[in-house]
Parts: sequence; structure tokens; C-alpha cells
Amino acid sequence: MKNLYIHFLALALGLCASNLTSQAQSDYYVSPNGFGGAGTISDPMDFQSALNLASNDNENSSIFLLAGVYAATPYSYIGDADSDEMDLLIRGGFDAVFGSIADGATSVLDGMSENRCLDINANSMGMAYTVSLFGLTFQDGYVSGDNGAGLRFQTGSTNDMQLNIYESNFNNNAAVGNGSGGAIYANSNLSVYTSTFSENTAYNGGAIFSAKIEGNASPTSVYVIENNFVGNENYGNQGSTIWTNAEFLMGECVVEGETDGSSSGNGSAIWGNSGSVLTVRASVFKDLSIEYWGSAIQTFDGDIYVSNSLFQHNNSGLIHGYGAISYFHNDGVLPRMVSVSNCTFLNNTSSLYDLAACIHFRGDNDDQCTVINSIFSDNGSNPVYAESGSASISHSFIDAGYDGFINGGSLISGDVGFVSATNFQLTENSMCRNAGDNDAVEGAYDLNGGVRVLGEFVDLGSYEFNYAPSDIGLTNTSVMESASGVEYLVGILNTVESESGDMFTYELVEGDGINDADNALFYTTSAALYMNTTLDFEAQSYYAINLRTTDTYGQSFDRDFIINVIDVNEPPLVENIIVDQEAEVSQPYYYEIPSDLFVDVDAGDSFTVSAFLENGDALPSWLSFDGIVFSGTPTETAELSIKVQAIDLGLLSAYVIFNLEITPTDVSEVAVSAIKVYPIPAADFLSIEVNGITQKLTANVVDARGTTVKQVILSNGVNRVDVSQLSAGLYSIRYEGAHSSHVIIR
Repeated sequence: MKNLYIHFLALALGLCASNLTSQAQSDYYVSPNGFGGAGTISDPMDFQSALNLASNDNENSSIFLLAGVYAATPYSYIGDADSDEMDLLIRGGFDAVFGSIADGATSVLDGMSENRCLDINANSMGMAYTVSLFGLTFQDGYVSGDNGAGLRFQTGSTNDMQLNIYESNFNNNAAVGNGSGGAIYANSNLSVYTSTFSENTAYNGGAIFSAKIEGNASPTSVYVIENNFVGNENYGNQGSTIWTNAEFLMGECVVEGETDGSSSGNGSAIWGNSGSVLTVRASVFKDLSIEYWGSAIQTFDGDIYVSNSLFQHNNSGLIHGYGAISYFHNDGVLPRMVSVSNCTFLNNTSSLYDLAACIHFRGDNDDQCTVINSIFSDNGSNPVYAESGSASISHSFIDAGYDGFINGGSLISGDVGFVSATNFQLTENSMCRNAGDNDAVEGAYDLNGGVRVLGEFVDLGSYEFNYAPSDIGLTNTSVMESASGVEYLVGILNTVESESGDMFTYELVEGDGINDADNALFYTTSAALYMNTTLDFEAQSYYAINLRTTDTYGQSFDRDFIINVIDVNEPPLVENIIVDQEAEVSQPYYYEIPSDLFVDVDAGDSFTVSAFLENGDALPSWLSFDGIVFSGTPTETAELSIKVQAIDLGLLSAYVIFNLEITPTDVSEVAVSAIKVYPIPAADFLSIEVNGITQKLTANVVDARGTTVKQVILSNGVNRVDVSQLSAGLYSIRYEGAHSSHVIIR
């Protein structure tokens, strides 16, 4: 789906969906052999029963068809007079449990060359509702002396009806005996999207006959978008592929005749009857051989606007008539316009005197024909011809003569500069590049769906020359570690291309396995690159991604990027704790903080550790701290709340708070003078001298965490205690039923 017409499809789908859900809704489930079924998912009914129920339920109705072949009897839906604004949806291609839809139009309505495939009748007056068809194939439909062999959508005058067709196929349907519309007959508003029409036949309108709603003040609109038409024929004079008298828009379609040069019918591929307005954009007409006027497009007293389209190897006038595009002033009163801009005509012929192989204009004095920004190559001696009326040609390449046209200037000839005999895009050095008039550009996109004007001026013909992208720019490739987040904008993307004016999309794509290693952690929206992760410099200092830019012509360029992470100073982290401490008056106090109390994740960073009271005051004079060890001898009881703080080079900090309780010296049964402990500090051995004790005394050596690390039995005299295996620090010696002593072991 190209940009030019996507809004038409989106609008139609949206309207269809809103209409089908705005009122009461009935759903009917159908299978090819569902006769007698209840119409549920588990018990589907036959198609005609569903049509009958839908026509009488006075509700919005949806009919869902399993994939398979439905032999037409023919199938018919007759709109109830009370069903005004009650929409109908018929959707084909479902699997056996109605859970998914198969690719292609796999629900086939088969006329078996005997019957019309489907008839939708809305002839009651005052009706205004929408019928939408999806994923259906209409094949081998047949009517004689009647209209619409594949599908007939017939409504009464003044009714405001809408028929939408999506993703469907119409094959080998025939309306014989002066019948119109081999594939489709509709006298209503009509939209046909992404469908195919092959080998359909009728008197007029071999594929589609679309008549305006008579008596309705509003114009009847016909949209034919992204469809393929191949080998459709008529045997009347009008419309081998399409007949219309409405306001008609065709976009991004291909209309083909027979490649062997055999007849494509009598009337032009698209016939605009009196009062019609034909607008054709970004479409291809080729291999059409028509007996009469206008092998591709013709109107009688109607307007024609054609742009950005290709006309190749079409032949008109096997009996009489001219031009791939032709206009005939019959007896109309209103002045009419034929406008051809940015089109390419190649190898078109006329069987009458090698004249007007491309454009034939027979207007009156008020009718006008303008040709601009177009290419005419190898189309005979006079590819454009105006019998009468006002006609002009300018800013075009034309390698032969022109009759009846005023030379508006800037006409060129020579080597047109196509890529090849089968590729009619322009080379870089083509004289048709940048030779057009920007004021006459119709539509924003060329036949490729690319931007119509690249550089300063528009190119001639249906294709704009396009340079491929040559580089990708990114406004920022370094991200602060602190800026991490799943929706953080890394930078704005831009594409380098030799001509300005193109538009680009961006995506992360597979690379060599190394340059795309981190694609999953990023994403693009519009022209911006976003992160989808939280960055951590210490874990990963850069990220590798591979980006692709694609222009509107589908040409692309890949480039890999390194996204660097800028390290951000992070504060030290607290990794351990300090348990609350105890000390006694007049007893030495010693405590070494854990070596892993703080850590700093920043590589190469360092921090200093200091201590003070929680309220910010300095430590008491008796207590010192050297960054590792607290030491001193308390002089009085107190309850201290101490903050230990680490501060790094960037002045970011972390801290731990612990409590230090200072208690009075214990008075016990044993006099203080009865026990002496020395030396302090001790190294390998500690002496505990006991005097005047009549019984043995138990002493526990307790570390700063309160854990007993050694137990000894003391007797009178000097008791020698081995402390060589104890770590340096402050310890308490607690006596059974006696006081405690504090010692320092180094």
C-alpha cells in the first residue's frame, strides 16, 4: 500500500467498522455444506439462508464464510424497505473454526457458467446503507440479456447506497446479450480495493459497469484503488474494462490487454460517459488493442485528469479511432478539460494513418486539453493530435510531431535516457531529469510511490529519478549513564541523499552478529532513536546497533553505530553494618570498622572515611578515629550516636550510624585490685594476675561483636593466657560473678 491512497482504504475500513458496530448486530456463520445448520460457529448454515436472515433482521449483519466453493443458485440478498442504514458485511476465507483468515480470496462463489454469482437488490425507495465484501472470489458467473454476471448491486433512484469490495477476485464472468458489467454492475457509490479482474466479458464494461445514482443530488463516487485488470473485454462500443458516468478515481492500478496483441474489445479500457469525471493517478496501461477510440481512456463530454501514469504498447483504431487517451465532444454544453501531466507514453500506435497514437482531442472552442511534464517516445509520427478545441503541450519530451497543439515551450527531444528497454525509469544523465514545471505537478508521488519532486524541479514522465541513500546521520552517539530509561531519546536520525525532497523510514536490522549485538535494547520511531534499557557504564560501556534507512522508492542504506555510555560519578554504597557497641568508664575502648563497610562502583574513584556524632558535632575528646579504628578510654557514662561517613572525590557520600553505650565500671564481689591484666596492649600472651581468691574463677574473652572467642579458668597468682591466635582489636574479659576488663590485642 503506497502513501498516496492508504487514507482511502483506512477511511473505508473505518467507516465500515463503525457502521457495523454502532447498532444491533447479527452474525451468521456459513459453510459450503451448511444446509440446515443453525448459523453458529459450531453449526454453520448455508449461504443463501444467511442472506435471507440478514435481509429481514433489521440489524447490522455480518456473514462469515468458510473457505471453499459455493455453487451459485444464484445467491441473492433483497434489501428490506425497513433496513435503512442497516449495513451488511460478507467476509470470506475463514478456517474450519472461524478462528483465522486464509491468505487470498478462498471463499469462491461459482456461477458454473450458468448463473450470476451474487445479486444484491436494494430497489426499495429511501435506502441508505453500506454493503462490504472481503476475501471472495466470483468466478464463472453468467447472465444473458442482463447485467452483472459476477455481482449485481442494484438500487433505486435517490437511494444513497455504498458498495465496498476488498481483496477479492473476479474471474471469467460473462454478461452476454447486451448485458453490462461482466464482473460487477453497480448503480451506487462504489469502492474497489486490492482486487483482481481477469477475463471478464460484457457488452459494455467488461469488468465493471458503474452507473451514477439517478435522481440523487449528491455526486456518485467511484474509487478503484490498487487493483489488477487483465484480459477483460467488451463487444459493445464502451469500456472493455470499466464503464462509468460518475466521479471516478483510479489509483495504483494495472490495466492489461493480451500480450499476444489480440483484441481487448471494442471500447476503450476506461470509458467515461457523458458527465463523467475521470481521474487516473499512478497507474499502468499496457498491451491494450481496441477497435475504436481511446485504447486506454476515453470520455464523451466528460473530464479527464491523468497523472504519473505509464502507457505502453497500446493500439487504437483497428476500425476507426485514435489515441491511448481520447476526448470526444458530442453534444455537451459544459466546457470540459483533458489534463495529462507527468505521464510516459511508449510504443503506442494508431491504426489510422499513424496519427494520434497517444492523445486525441476533439473538443469545441470551450473545451481545453493541456499536456505537461510528459514523455512521448517511439509512438509514431504524430503522437498527439487536436482536431479542434484549445490544446497545448509544454515541458515535455517528444521525439515526433504534434498537430493542433500549441507549443507552450520547453519541449525537448533526443535520447530520452531510459534505464533499459524494459525499465522506463530515468538514468542519472537523462535530459528529462529536472526539466519539468513544478506548478503543474499533480499528486505528491510518482508511479513508484516515491516523492514526486526531488531536487529543485520535477522530472518528466511517470518516474522521478532517485539517488539511493548514501549515509545515515545520528545527532548524538553518547549517552550519560544517568539518562537511562526505556523511553529515553538517544538522538535524531537523518539520511544523506544526493537530491533533497525525499522522505525516509528507519529501522534496526540484522547485521554481522557483532555490529547488531545490542539492537534489541533500542528502537526507532519516525526519525528518532530511543533506548529500551537502563544503561550501566560499569557493566557495559558501549552498545553496538545496526540501522537501515529506506527512501520512498524502496532503496536503502545500512550503517552500524556505537552508542557510548558516559560514566557518571555514583556515590559510595553501604555494603556492611556496624553493630551497636558498649564501653566502660576508665576501661580502654578499641573498635575497627569492617573493611567492606563501604564500596565505590566507579572505576578509579576513591573515598575517605570520617566519623562524628549524628547531630554533626565532633566526637568526644577521649574518642579518636583514624578512618579505620575507634580507640580511647571513656571518662564518664554516655549514650553516643555516631555517624561514619564515606565521601568520594566528587563529594558524593554514604554513611552508617551506630550507637555506643558507655556504662559505669562494674563493682562485684571481686575487688578491682584483686585482678590485674597486663600488658595492654598484648601481643602473644596476656597475663591475668589474681590475688586473694579462694576458688577458681572462669573468665571469658569476648570480641567486639559480643562473641566468646576464648575461655580460661583462673586461679590465684599469674595466669598466662595465649592470645596469639586472636585478631587485633578490642576485647572484653568477663569474669563469672565479677567485673569486666577491656584489653587491646595487637
